[in-house]
Parts: sequence; C-alpha cells; structure tokens
Amino acid sequence: MKMLFFVMFLSLDAFAGNNARCYDYLAGAVRSSNYDFIYVAAKDVNVIIDSDNGKEISMQLNYDIDGSGSIGWASYIYSDASLWNTSAYLEDKIKLRYDNSIKDKLKKCFN
Repeated sequence: MKMLFFVMFLSLDAFAGNNARCYDYLAGAVRSSNYDFIYVAAKDVNVIIDSDNGKEISMQLNYDIDGSGSIGWASYIYSDASLWNTSAYLEDKIKLRYDNSIKDKLKKCFN
C-alpha cells in the first residue's frame, strides 16, 4: 500500500511539472509572437490561463512593471497549434506568428 501511494505521488508530481512547463511554453509563444505590444516589452508579458476546454486555451496577457495590468487576450488552438490575438478591442481575432521551436513543444504538450 505504501509503495502504491508513493508511485501515485510521483506520477502526479511528474504530470504537474509537465503541465507547468506547457503553460511556460504558452507564455514563450506569446512573447515571441507578433502580438502588438504597445506599452510594454514582450519580455515583461505574463499569461494567466482563463479557461482550457481541451480544444482551446484562453489567456489574459499581463505585465509586471511598477504593478500589474492587463494588456489583452490571446487564445491557443490545440488542433493546429495556432495562436490568436482575441483582445476585446478587435473586430475579429488576429492570427499570430510565433517561434517554430516553441510551436513544436506546444504540439507535444497539448495534442
């Protein structure tokens, strides 16, 4: 019984670590993208996952410079590893380009 609990604990820990890494890749994808960062440098942008329905991840983009604030929204689509600017001020969402090496990592994480 103790051995089974230990194995389950290690498995859950490994899953949580992998999941955190995948979300780090999402932040990297946004930072490397052609998102229109007007008032903040891309390197200062962080993502907060709003929702993940298994097909699409919705993220709020924030910065940490003298406080924090929202700069917009983005979505990652699992099926084609696409990244979109989905900010409210846009009439239609805009497809973003981002680093291909990150795209490959995200595909492994989420597809």
